[in-house]
Amino acid sequence: MKKSNLFLLAFLFLCNISIFAQQNKTTKQTPPTDAPSGFTYDYDLTQNLIVDRLTNPNESNKDVQVFISEKNFPAFKQGDKVDGAYREKLKIWMEKNPGLIINTLKHRTNIVKPF
Repeated sequence: MKKSNLFLLAFLFLCNISIFAQQNKTTKQTPPTDAPSGFTYDYDLTQNLIVDRLTNPNESNKDVQVFISEKNFPAFKQGDKVDGAYREKLKIWMEKNPGLIINTLKHRTNIVKPF
């Protein structure tokens, strides 16, 4: 065999190995999407849980004490009643703090849900 034929065979052999290696190196990539993802919370269940903590603090609702301790949380004194006006203040606070609500209640799968 001639030396030039050996180089040609070696070159073709290396090309085959290179192509084979590239084909086996494919990585799975998740295609980009415009679909929103994240978490949402049940407004009514959250508000009821907060009201329950305000009127009847106990072990089952202690995780929402974080909200009550916030500086901007609507003031509520022991003995006060939760009326429509207070629920409106609470609604406004909840709408301004969805991140805090979701992060605090993420372990409560009946309240916080992924979308």
